[in-house]
Formats: sequence, C-alpha cells, structure tokens
Amino acid sequence: MTKRMMWETPPLPVRDDAEDVEALMSLALDGLLDEADTDRLDALLAADAGWSAEWQNWQAMDVALRRTPAVEPPADFMAGVERKLAQLENRRRLQSGVVVGAAALLLWGSGLVGLLFLGAFVLANQAVWLNQLIHSLALGWVWFSGMARLVWSGVVNLVASPQAMALGVCYGLMTAVLLGFWIRLLRRSTREAVAAQ
Repeated sequence: MTKRMMWETPPLPVRDDAEDVEALMSLALDGLLDEADTDRLDALLAADAGWSAEWQNWQAMDVALRRTPAVEPPADFMAGVERKLAQLENRRRLQSGVVVGAAALLLWGSGLVGLLFLGAFVLANQAVWLNQLIHSLALGWVWFSGMARLVWSGVVNLVASPQAMALGVCYGLMTAVLLGFWIRLLRRSTREAVAAQ
C-alpha cells in the first residue's frame, strides 16, 4: 500500500524508490537509458498510477521546453558588458582620483595658510627678533665661507709641497704591495679549499 500526499499537481507516491524512479525518468527524457533500465522504468510506471501520471507531466514539460525557442543574447552583448565594466572602472578611478586630489589640495592649502599666518605673526610681533636672526644668518654664512676658503687653501698648499707628494707616492706604493699580498693569500686559500674537497 502506498501513502499519498496531497498536491496541486498529481500526487506523488512516497516510496523508498522515489529517487530512483525520478532519476530513471530524467535519464529517459535525455535519451540515456539502456534497454534494461527502460524495462525497469516501464515496470515501475505500470505498477503505480501516481508515477505514471507524473511521467506524463514530465514528458509534457519536456516537449514544452524543447519547443520554446532558446533565448540568446545579442551579438554585441559581451562587448556591451565589457564596455560598461570599463566605464564603471573609469568612473571609480576618477572618483578616487578626485577624492585624493581634493584631500591633497586641502592639506597643502591648510599648510600654506598656516605658514602665512605664522609668517604674519612673526612679522607683526617679532620684528626685532627677525632682524637679529637675519643678521646672524648673514654673519654665519660669511664666517662659514671664509673658513671653507681657508681650509681649501691649506689643503691645496699642503698637497703642493714636495713632502706631501712623496708621502702620497709612498702611501700608494704601500697600498699596492698590501693589496698584492692580500690577493695572493686569497688565491692560495681558495686553491687549498678546492683541493681539500
């Protein structure tokens, strides 16, 4: 005995083989059943009127779906979607660029305004101090340039002397000899390491 449920469509039997019958009907609609499975489906449908009515509904839906023309997108659908995506990306970049530009302009503008107010405050309230600062900077520059000229002329005079030239030549020769010994030591230790392997 089968237990039936009430539906608007013909009632389906509640049986243990319901999934099996539905799978067989689906494969039959797709034309994928072999002869043994076709015989099995026919036997199941003949044994139960509910499944037989359901099979007729499935066949009617299959015919209706196959008669319905396939809806295809227009030929330029993908190009239109890609164009729309590119426009959205460009708009997003433009908006983020405007936001970054406005933030940078706001920061630079507020910094410039702050500097102008600071300059106006210093000029208005600290004129004597500003005068002394400029005077000290000018004297400092004169002193620094004088010291730089003095040091430079001392170096030039020292290098131009015969003793400094001899010292430079000796230093160069000593450096060349030490580098030669160091390179020779590296070559020997490298050869010994390769021979040890």
